[in-house]
Amino acid sequence: MLDRLEDGLVRERAFVANASHELRMPLTVLKAELEVTLRENGEASQLRRALASAAEETDRIIRLAEDLLLMARAEQGQLPMQRRELSAPELLGALAARSTATVERAGRMLVVGAESDGVMICA
Repeated sequence: MLDRLEDGLVRERAFVANASHELRMPLTVLKAELEVTLRENGEASQLRRALASAAEETDRIIRLAEDLLLMARAEQGQLPMQRRELSAPELLGALAARSTATVERAGRMLVVGAESDGVMICA
């Protein structure tokens, strides 16, 4: 029983550390975008780009918070599960769509394709 409790504690600490790291980056980017925008007396197009970037980071933070809430509900057994068939290309396509902004910020491109003998992922 003590081993199970200790394992649970280790998993919880790792989860908190990962969540903290994942939230820190978009908050840092958001703060930097807002500070630069406040300091500059730029053109309206520059301000719009900065605000669009800030809105994108805010959306990322919201998705992270929603994911954390979903994980907490799952851990507490409060998450209703609906089993259904899902093709690998469909699943990977949804994951790729969700990761596109992050991948593009890193200067990369994510391509998911279905081949006759499997699924291909290129990053």
